[in-house]
Amino acid sequence: MKLNFFRLAMGAIIAATMTACGGGADSLKPETTTVKGKLGSCFTVVDREYKLKKDGSSSHITIELERTDAALPFVYKAGNVCYYGGNNEKDGVGMGLELLDKDGDIIYKTELTSYWEHANRLENNESVVELMKLEPGDTGSVEFELPTDDIKGAISFRVNTVFEAAKEAEERTSFYGYASSSDDNDVVEVVADDDDDNSSTRSSSSTDWDSVLDSYDRYVTKYIAVAKKLQNGDMSVMSEYTELMSEAQTLGDKLQNASDDMTPAHMARYSKIMAKMASAM
Repeated sequence: MKLNFFRLAMGAIIAATMTACGGGADSLKPETTTVKGKLGSCFTVVDREYKLKKDGSSSHITIELERTDAALPFVYKAGNVCYYGGNNEKDGVGMGLELLDKDGDIIYKTELTSYWEHANRLENNESVVELMKLEPGDTGSVEFELPTDDIKGAISFRVNTVFEAAKEAEERTSFYGYASSSDDNDVVEVVADDDDDNSSTRSSSSTDWDSVLDSYDRYVTKYIAVAKKLQNGDMSVMSEYTELMSEAQTLGDKLQNASDDMTPAHMARYSKIMAKMASAM
């Protein structure tokens, strides 16, 4: 039994659990139609409910914005504008979301940068650039792909923006030597990834498969119980959701540190656990 196959099987079960147990609101409303940031005066959010289209671990939402009559902080010219962080020789524009819970607290927000792929959670960076072409009164839209598990509890959102002139971008990157910002647009610095150090540490020790399989067995047992309650229409199962996700987190942590393959004995136990789940469903 290869480690990658075990991880794949676990991923399928966790995804099934998230689907069975639900995951928050099916739509979000703007907390305010006012747009934040340096492009805020140029756009407003169209005031309506926005459907969350859930697809496993991801949720998609398309936000519609209306162009106001306020002038852009730059002269738009095709070829001279890009998404913020994409090209320091062009004016940069960016857009992000802040998701809020029922108490008005931010529980998740996207980055405004595009210094690394998909950091801003936008389906298409060019959609933000296209908004700059709108005439006053016209509307356009941008789509975000959000992590379903991270936005549970969200009921509303705010839109944030950023703008940086090409000259400012050139001066900033020349001074710092890397992507950084000191303004109030919540742009996150790009820092070195220490995964190489972590991976070398992990590979120096063998995986405790007994412990991993113990957690796996407990998780499957709880998953079966939750699934059966749902099949019987017992919605009290939602109170067990947090505990089930905690078990999934424990498994995820152990798999993160796994460095070798299972022995034949571990493979046999794994097969029994899978058979238990298959016979119960």
